[in-house]
Amino acid sequence: MPTSTKKFAPGHYFTLVGDRNTVFNEIAGEPRIRGGMERINWKTLEPTKGNYNWSAVESLASTYHSKGLTFSPFIQIKAFQGSVVPAYLKTAAYDGGVIPLDAPTNDPDGADGENLKCWNPAVRAAWKAFMQAMAAEFDTDPRIYCIHLNENSFGKVKTPLTTAQKTAWLDGWREMVRDAQAAWPNTVIVAKINNHMDIEEWPAQAEASGHGIGSPDLYLDADNLETNGTYDTFRDNVDPTTGGNVLFSQMECNPENYRNSNHY
Repeated sequence: MPTSTKKFAPGHYFTLVGDRNTVFNEIAGEPRIRGGMERINWKTLEPTKGNYNWSAVESLASTYHSKGLTFSPFIQIKAFQGSVVPAYLKTAAYDGGVIPLDAPTNDPDGADGENLKCWNPAVRAAWKAFMQAMAAEFDTDPRIYCIHLNENSFGKVKTPLTTAQKTAWLDGWREMVRDAQAAWPNTVIVAKINNHMDIEEWPAQAEASGHGIGSPDLYLDADNLETNGTYDTFRDNVDPTTGGNVLFSQMECNPENYRNSNHY
C-alpha cells in the first residue's frame, strides 16, 4: 500500500475514450467516480531537451477539477502508431532512442509506431530528469491523483528482439518505474503489466518502491492468462486476504469481451 504521505483515494476512475464533455455529462452526479485518465505524449511535455511545457497537464487538471474530479496523466513512451518521444532522443547520443514498430494488425496501412530503448542508459537518464522536473511541478498538486505509465510490452517490432534485448528492456523499464516513483514521493506511479516474461518481478518491486501495478488485459477467451500465472500473481499480491500489499490500479476490460459474449 502507499505510505500515509501519498495521495490515496480508492474509487472508480475512467480512461477517457471519446468526447470529454459527453463523458462528463454521463457521469455527473455519480459519487463513486472520482477521476479520469488521459494520454499525453512525452514529446508534448518536453519538446526539446530540458525544456518543458506543462500546459497540457495544467489545462486538463483544471478541467477535471472544475468537474469535481482528479486527473491522472498517462505518459506515453510507446505508441502503436505515430511518434510520442522527444526528437532529441532519436539521435546518435541515445543510439536512436526508439525501437521501430510495424503498424498494428487492425490498421496495416496506417502509420508505424515506436517504443523506447529502455536498455539504453542515456535514455533512462533523460527519463529520470523528465520525471523529476514534472514531479517538481505537480507532485503536491491535489488535482493530480496518480501517474500512469505504458504497459511492459515490446509491441510489434520491425526487427525481432533477441532474448538479451528483451531482458535488458524489461530490466531497464523496471528501473525507470523505480526512478519515476522516487521522483514522486506524494503521488503513486502505476506501471501496467502485460508482458508475462517478468511478471513475477513486479510485486516485490512495487511493494519496496511504493508504486502501483495495473492491467493485465481481460479477454474472456484468453485462457492463457489463467494458466500462465498472470491472474494468480495479481490475486496473491493485491488481495489483502492472501497477504497482498500492493496498490492495484485497474484491469483492462477490452471490447472484445462484449463481441465474444454477443453483448453488442
